[in-house]
Amino acid sequence: ALGALADHLADGERDKACAALVKAAEDTRDPFVPVAAVEAHHKLWRHPEQNTPLVEEPEKRGISAKQLFELFKKDCGVILEDAGGEGKVICTPTVLARLCNEGNSRHPRREHPWAPNMHALNALFVMPRTLAARISYSEHLNPGGLQVDFFVSHDWNEEYAEFVQSTLRHAMFTAKSDWEKIVYWICTKANNQHHIDLGDDLEHSPFHLALKSEECKGTVLNLNSSASALTRAWCAYEAFLTTQLHKKFVVNTCQGIASEAADDAVGERDQWIILLFNLLQGIDIRQAKASKESDKVKIMKEVNKDKDGARKLNDALKMKIAEQAVAVLARRGHPELLDQALRLGANPDVKDHLGVPPLTYAVAWNQNEAAKILRKGGADHRAEKHASDIIGMLGLAAKGWTAEERDSAIKRVQCNAEASEFFKEALAKAQTRFLDDKFFRLHENLECYQVATRRAALEEALGLEVAEKDTAQRVLCLLEKAVHDTD
Repeated sequence: ALGALADHLADGERDKACAALVKAAEDTRDPFVPVAAVEAHHKLWRHPEQNTPLVEEPEKRGISAKQLFELFKKDCGVILEDAGGEGKVICTPTVLARLCNEGNSRHPRREHPWAPNMHALNALFVMPRTLAARISYSEHLNPGGLQVDFFVSHDWNEEYAEFVQSTLRHAMFTAKSDWEKIVYWICTKANNQHHIDLGDDLEHSPFHLALKSEECKGTVLNLNSSASALTRAWCAYEAFLTTQLHKKFVVNTCQGIASEAADDAVGERDQWIILLFNLLQGIDIRQAKASKESDKVKIMKEVNKDKDGARKLNDALKMKIAEQAVAVLARRGHPELLDQALRLGANPDVKDHLGVPPLTYAVAWNQNEAAKILRKGGADHRAEKHASDIIGMLGLAAKGWTAEERDSAIKRVQCNAEASEFFKEALAKAQTRFLDDKFFRLHENLECYQVATRRAALEEALGLEVAEKDTAQRVLCLLEKAVHDTD
């Protein structure tokens, strides 16, 4: 009713009405009253000069992974931690989905029915909580500012639980035990949703300023199962700007980072990457959409400053995603898609996060057609040598290797000068993994109720070769545990 009277009230009456709406939004327990209060407030508000941000610099309007985690659990649903392994969380939007269903039941004629996505989150939580101060949600949480580490590119229509799961998995993979400290730029929370100010031109937009800041390491492109982010004009611009700035560009999904898929024994992440690569072939940035047509016009004008820029951006984006899919296509044996990825410009020698190139996977997993295509595409022949040992020592062999077999494989690679140099990163990762597995087993055995098992574990711990300080500390922890637990 107040919103309908907006044009018939004097300034003083509108100000009083706005104050009453803020109070109503804060005092109620009904989750839908604040939504209506925000809508009415926006119709009544007449003070654009009061939309001054607390934090001027867009690159300092970040939200930490810890805050993202805690807010989801508080407002939106359930997070199952360590689901199937380190760094694997599963987010379920139990509360947000229920609120969306209830809201749609109350307002069956709503022009855009709610779904548990970023639009619903913005309406139900972000805007009501920031109504009194009319600031961004990031400023509401961090009034002193929080420097961004990564820029997140995404589609608001993506299910919010999927978005949070994707982002948390990226944080946990990137920073391991320090994942809570990773800070992200997320437009819903970084921009003031009561007064969207995208600047006079793209160079002064908050997207551009946040991404180009020195501290921002790059872009995390969150893709859902329909890769809908690639149909959004702002996501296209963010991809374009990332390539222009020569910053890191990571393709990310609810299964985790695309290039991390080798660790997935079941192959679920691999299937996601194959799905996204297939979808990618039918996507054209020139057909991307924006909420405002004027935004799309500005973006395409910027992209096309370079002759045929839109086509080049299409090719560059496809190449980036193809490059992160090459190892998966080689490992799973998709020769036609692999050939297509190489024709898009993917590097046949690109190594994944374990330091393993595609040809090594193809040879070790007996994907002969894939191996032929990689050789034809110019893959380094050194990737073939010791392929089985490389995959086995990393614990990625299809049938699984014993600790003794993995240890032997590590030593064989170390003894070959060419292989140890070419697979230097993979060798270091294999040694770390082997030690991790060994310490885990020793910890378990030291807790065994059988004295003989505990004694054997203690003797093995005493016999470990210590070459690094970190390893020495871990051995000491084991011995302290043994002394403490043994009479």
